Formats: sequence, structure tokens, C-alpha cells
Amino acid sequence: MRDQGVNKALVVMASGLGKTLTGAFDIRGYLKTSPNGRVLVLCHSRDILEQTKEAFKDLFGDGYSYGMYNGHEKAAHRTDFLFANLQSVNLHREEFDPDEFCYVIVDEAHHSPATTYRAAIEHFSPQFLLGMTATPERMDDADLEGIFGKTVYEYRLTEAVRDGWLSEVEYRVKTDEIQKMETILDSGERFSLSQLNREIFAPKRDEEIIRIIREDISGKDNPTMVIFCQTIAHAEKFAELMGDAVVIHSQMDVDERNRRLQGFRTGKIKTVCAVDILNEGIDVPRTDVIVFLRVTQSKIVFTQQLGRGLRRAKGKDKVLVLDFVSTADRLYLLYQMEREFKSTVGRYPRNKGSGEREYFTLNVSNLVFQERQVDIMALIEKARNRCIIVDDDEMIQLLRAFGDSIGHVPTQKEVALAEGMPSHETYRMRFGSFDRALELAGFDKRRIHHKVFDTREAILDAIYQKAEELGKTPGRRDLCADENMPSMQQIKCEFGSLNGAIIAAGLTVNKFVVGLSDDEMLNLLLKKAHAIGFTPSSKEVNEDPNMPNVGSYEKRFGSYNKAVKKAGLTPNKKGASCNFRCELTDDDLLRQLRRKAEELGRAPFAREVGQDPNMASVSTFLARFGTYLQAVRKAGLQPAKDRYTDDELLELLRQKNAE
Repeated sequence: MRDQGVNKALVVMASGLGKTLTGAFDIRGYLKTSPNGRVLVLCHSRDILEQTKEAFKDLFGDGYSYGMYNGHEKAAHRTDFLFANLQSVNLHREEFDPDEFCYVIVDEAHHSPATTYRAAIEHFSPQFLLGMTATPERMDDADLEGIFGKTVYEYRLTEAVRDGWLSEVEYRVKTDEIQKMETILDSGERFSLSQLNREIFAPKRDEEIIRIIREDISGKDNPTMVIFCQTIAHAEKFAELMGDAVVIHSQMDVDERNRRLQGFRTGKIKTVCAVDILNEGIDVPRTDVIVFLRVTQSKIVFTQQLGRGLRRAKGKDKVLVLDFVSTADRLYLLYQMEREFKSTVGRYPRNKGSGEREYFTLNVSNLVFQERQVDIMALIEKARNRCIIVDDDEMIQLLRAFGDSIGHVPTQKEVALAEGMPSHETYRMRFGSFDRALELAGFDKRRIHHKVFDTREAILDAIYQKAEELGKTPGRRDLCADENMPSMQQIKCEFGSLNGAIIAAGLTVNKFVVGLSDDEMLNLLLKKAHAIGFTPSSKEVNEDPNMPNVGSYEKRFGSYNKAVKKAGLTPNKKGASCNFRCELTDDDLLRQLRRKAEELGRAPFAREVGQDPNMASVSTFLARFGTYLQAVRKAGLQPAKDRYTDDELLELLRQKNAE
């Protein structure tokens, strides 16, 4: 191919087939003709890059040098192989010569069309560019071939399972309590997807889910299990109920996350509850049980999560999937997947000796579903296509009636979850935008309606662009004020928290808060109080861009009120609302020092004041008197020691060490 002048290509291979080694082998052949060339491996995930680096070191050996380039480590121009985070490269791409690398490989290439990722990739002009992905389809229909050229090799999941390169799948959908199915089928009425989900599926409690999991895996010998959870809080609760599980998510300390991942790889940890980690690129071949507790509308994310259990391993004949995410869309997706498996197996002869193997077994534990599967799928498909049934006037009437029923301007999320409503996407397709539909329904658009993003990478791209616009990591207020940014609700749903999204975007969590000590945060509160003449309300704190938000005070001190009191400020009710005012006078503060001195028999040290919950903070004394020593002197006390000689300091250290 390269002999014909082609300088870029896209390879599509199902998860678990060894995309990393496929690229590595091509690089090894390429370096035989360009022995002095340098190689750049790009990916959005630090964990995947670390794993890829180890695989390359095993293949190429110690004759080459290897380095990482991310927010914590930058070995840019010193290594033969550079494994670089896409966000970090985009932020510092001026540091790289476009011709610096002869071969560039992009792993998980389906992320590449995101604006900042594409800018990083297209900054380079290598002799050869290779994109690799298991899921080339994107929800936004962005074109990968525009970046990587034509797909030169494609080997899909169904083919790999059929040929024995990936594990067979036993897929159990846990819908034992499907309700009213026959009544709905025979009614002849029209139903939306949200109506079907409400009427048909009964959710299970976590304790019941755990009972079912243990019952279904009882026949397996020492299973290795990944449980995909919706949020960090849910994962932590579920792991605690499981008893023998650990939680892994992007917001936790990197070293602790790597320790847990390594424990899972080596078999010391048998069960993990994952939130936004393990979706792609993290390989643990022994995984033979996948549990879905998380709703995802993305076929890409679903396929990636399923792929965590598809790798072959010694003693592993199949992967068992337990799916508790019972929705109409999920059933439809699985029905299509089953048909795709049957179609693929039907087009090709079976392997010798395979007999009547079942490559993908879909088991929906409900008698009505088993007997009337075709009718049920037709009902779901009709609900999915409901936008064809409802005309424009009816859609606007539905939107107006829904807004009246909830008492405010509907959000896209509320419409998506509402019973009997077309989806927000249907409104967008029919009227050009959801806002336009709101306008036609007579709603006031002054309220901010946040854009809904189809993919996780699109959310990260938007946050990253906002950071570039602001020149700093965006905070909650920055995002909430911009209708082109994702809503906090969507961010929390996808990443667990705003900090989780910020870390995933390759940005640093706001140092303004993280880097401040308790005293510094209290001092800012005091300065704000002195500036306005009374202690600020939570609203006034949140609206000040030069202060941490109230949530930061709550996390640090337990509540905003506790922070206020620690700063020497007390509640003062005015009318119906609770504001605060500065109550401790200078004399009050000096009396506190004198009382503490009487208790200790000497003037207190600053740290002793800071540790006393009944005293104002050190920052309060600093704000009032300039320095802590001046406050001590104003109280009529003799500082324990103003200055020490070198010998005295050494003697104090010896005494402290002896203690």
C-alpha cells in the first residue's frame, strides 16, 4: 500500500483482537526502512497509553527509549517512542515540529473528529498516519476517512466471534417482571418509548440484583467480573453491598486507580464496579462476567463495554452478560445484534468440529417475550418512529401542554424522559432546533437551555474549548452561564461530577480552590465580609469570581455556616432570609487570645489557635491585625519567642525528635 504512495490508513478491528500489536508490528516493519525515525502514539486516555507503552517495550526491547507526554509528564523530544495524550498535545502543539515524527498512530481513532483532537492530529505531517478503532461509527456521523483515508482492513465483532478469536457470548436480559406486555400488544394504541419503558419494565432494587448475580454466577469457578454502574455514588454503594468488589472511576487518585487496575489484571481483585473507566482499551482477558447497570443510548459505548469480556483466555469458553438495563431501546439493540450474528454465521461455513455452536445466545427471561418477540420488536420500532405519526401542530401542542403541566419552560432532558412526548431530537429534526419548537409553543426563551451532547468526547471537547476561551479551567458557574455548554445534569450523568469531566478532558481541577489552605479560604471570606460590610450570603459568594464557591466551603468545613463561624462571623437574620454580619470585635479577638494564654500558661502559637474550634481562625487575626504576632502583642502577651539562634533552633528540633 505504501509502495503506491498511500500515506495514511484506517484499520477497524473489534475490541480484543490486538489492535495495539497490529500497529506495533507495522511500525517495526516501517522502522527497518527508516531506522532513525521517531514514532508518536496518540490517544485520549492516559491509562490506554500506559498500557500501550508496556506492550511496545515488550515488542521492541531496550534498544529504544520510551516516554509519556501528558499533564504530569512531558518527555517530548527525548525518546524514540512518545506516547502522548491528545488534549496535552493540542494545548502545547507549538512545542512540536510538524515533521518531528515519521510515523503517527492514533489509538481509539473514533474520537479524532472532536475539534481539539483533530487539531492535534493534523498539526503533524508524518510520513505515515494510522488510525485504529473498534467502533468507527459515531453518533454525530463525523467522517473518520477525512482524517485517515480509506479503511484498509476491517474485522468486525461478529466475524471474530464466529472465527473463534473472541469469546462466545451468553447474554441474559433480566426482565423477569415485564408488566402488561400482552395488554399493550393487543390494545392497538400508540405508545412512545418512554411510555413503553414505564409500562413494561419494573426496576429492581440493588439487593435483588446482587442476589440474581450471585445465583447466575454460582456455576462459574472463581469468576472475574466487571459491573458497569451509572454514577460514582451508585458504584460505591453497590460495591459495599457486594462486599468483595472495588470501585474504579476517573475522579479517584491516579496512583490508587492504577493500583486497583493492576490488582484486577493480576487476579488479586476479582470484581470491579466501574463508572467511566474500562469502557475502552483496558485489557483483562480473564474477565468472564459483564454486568450492565448503566443506561447508555450509545451503541459505541455499549459495544466497548461488552468488549471488556470478549478476549480469549485459558479456561474461558464464553462470557456471561447479565443486563439489568431493561429498556425498549436496549431490547431493540440486542435484537438487532442477534440478527447480525445469525446473518454473519449464515454467510460463512462453521469451523470444523464446531457443531451447532451458539456464538451469541440472547436469553430474555420472560415467557411472553419468548412467544411474541416479533410483535414486541414491531411495537418498539413503531415507538422509535413515532415522529412519523405525529404532525407538526400536534408536536407543538404536546410541548405546550407538557410545559403547562410542569409549570416551567421544559428542558430537553425533561422532554426526553416525559411520558407520551416525542424526543428532543425529534423536535430538533422537525423544527431545526429545540429552542425554535419552544418559541412556536409560546415559551419564554430567556431561561438558558443547555445544548445536549451526543457523545462523551463531544462534552469533553466543549469543556476544553471553554478552558481555552477563559484561559483557565472552567468552573460550574462558567458552564451554567453558557447555553452552548453541556448542562451539569448531563455532565454528572456521564462523568459522575464536574471534576470527573475536567480530569477526563486532560485539564487540571481548579487550582484556585485545590491549592488554597483552610486559612486562605477563610481569609477570603473575611475580606469579602469587610468589603461589603457584612458576612456574604451563599449567593454573594457564588457570584464572586475571585472566591471559591459555596460548595468548596461545604466540602472543606462541612457546611457554609461552619466556615462562616470559623472565620469569626455569626448568623444575623434579616426578614425572611438569613444573612450574616461581622460580630467579633477586635477586643473580642484579643480576649480569646488572653483566655488561651491563661489555659496554656504562655502565649499560644498560631497553630494552637487554628486547632481550637472555640477560637476564630488565624486568618481572622491576620485580617484584623496584619500579623499574628502583632495580635499577640496587642493582647498584652509576650510571644513565646520572637527569634531563635541557629543553636536554639537545633536544640528545639532535637527536643521535638526526642518527643
